[in-house]
Amino acid sequence: MSGLGGGPPVVDNRPTLHMSFEAGTVWRCTQGANGSYSHQYNSTRYAVDFDTPNGGTATTLYAPVAGVVYVHDDGTGFGVHVNIDHGDGQYTVLGHLSQVFVVSGTWVEVGTQVGLDGCTGNCTGDHVHMGVHAGDATRPAGEGQSVPFNVFATDVSVGSQPSAHNTSDMICGLTQGHFYESQLPVWSDSQEEMPDPPEQGDDDTEEPEEADDDDDTISPSGVVELCWQPEGLVNPHDAELWVWDGGWQTVGSVWGSVVQICGTVEADPGDVLLINGEFEAANVLWNPWWMCSNWGESLGMVIHGTFFINGLEVQGTDVDNGVNGCNVRLIVP
Repeated sequence: MSGLGGGPPVVDNRPTLHMSFEAGTVWRCTQGANGSYSHQYNSTRYAVDFDTPNGGTATTLYAPVAGVVYVHDDGTGFGVHVNIDHGDGQYTVLGHLSQVFVVSGTWVEVGTQVGLDGCTGNCTGDHVHMGVHAGDATRPAGEGQSVPFNVFATDVSVGSQPSAHNTSDMICGLTQGHFYESQLPVWSDSQEEMPDPPEQGDDDTEEPEEADDDDDTISPSGVVELCWQPEGLVNPHDAELWVWDGGWQTVGSVWGSVVQICGTVEADPGDVLLINGEFEAANVLWNPWWMCSNWGESLGMVIHGTFFINGLEVQGTDVDNGVNGCNVRLIVP
């Protein structure tokens, strides 16, 4: 739901973003919404600051939302900063960067490296300023209007589950601020080692090749029924079930409410199936979403349901693909 014309997901009428750090890393919120140091202005009122180490190796920052990015340096205030245009009249601000890896006017996906933390502009130590503004992303962030938003993260100081935190309710401070764990899946080299799920709306189904009488390759002789039964989801609907066979093949789809989704696959006992799928549900932040996902160190890889082959429950092994979640391997019984 992110991108031009759509913007990030909305929870309680507020845009909801990931933290700008790699999933599983934990950072203290040192200044929250309406913070007395610098968050009582029109351009900072609802922002949050996350502390990063001073000196040494810089911390890599990633795009917490998809959109067109614009690079600015106002010399004071936000210093070197990037604005990521949501395409709906609002944009995300990441401020005080020491280095930028992106070029103005280009598109970034969620989890794309955008730069390194630092202390440019108005700051007393390395940290990352994060906010959402209404206004023109092509202009410096100081000209925008700070608006309320949520940060999707785990408050590890109280042991919460990943959830959308209203920045006005986040506990922040130099010494008493809570630590929040990022849930942001980032782009990495591992994405090249695993096939990625197709983009929403793409039709990657390949045309079957004509039979070659001279081909001595033996095809699988069996056909099995593969089913996915969603669990832990509120009102799952509009789902697809995919199997990897040189490309993601859609083997089943249900439009409307989903209790179970099934399809047939050519396979024999002992074969390994690589599967995934897409669905929407009320309690999943990013819609549509894959049937399994990486929720960081707090929960690890989560599979949203149970799998059956020919009516027998089969345990899945989740595999991080380094992009948006994971693919699931099943062994045919």
